[in-house]
Amino acid sequence: MRNKLQYKGGDPRALLEELRQELNHEKDLNANLRIQLQKTQESNSGSKEVVNLKGKIRSLEGQLKQKEAALEMSSKSFHIKEKEDLQRKIEGLEKSLEILNQNAASFCGYECLKLKEDGGNLDAEIGEEAKT
Repeated sequence: MRNKLQYKGGDPRALLEELRQELNHEKDLNANLRIQLQKTQESNSGSKEVVNLKGKIRSLEGQLKQKEAALEMSSKSFHIKEKEDLQRKIEGLEKSLEILNQNAASFCGYECLKLKEDGGNLDAEIGEEAKT
């Protein structure tokens, strides 16, 4: 505050008036500071430094766009390679499954023949045991 308020048992109205005057003074100072700040900002916006900074920002934005495009291309390339790798793995698994199915069919065919042969022998054995 501009000066110290003195209220030691004085008139409350006088104190209120003094507070109003001090508040008005502070408001005026605040308004003047705002005007100075606005003028400073306006003068800075046209300064060479600001222009240089804006140019640097544009340059950095351009570099960022280039890097984003390169990253996107790299990502697409990676996904294509990954897809091709997965496709090869699927084909390998399909071939393995085909071989397993063939082996299973061969094994089942062999076991079925063996069961038929054993079944015939089993019938003969059962018949002989029944006779005894």
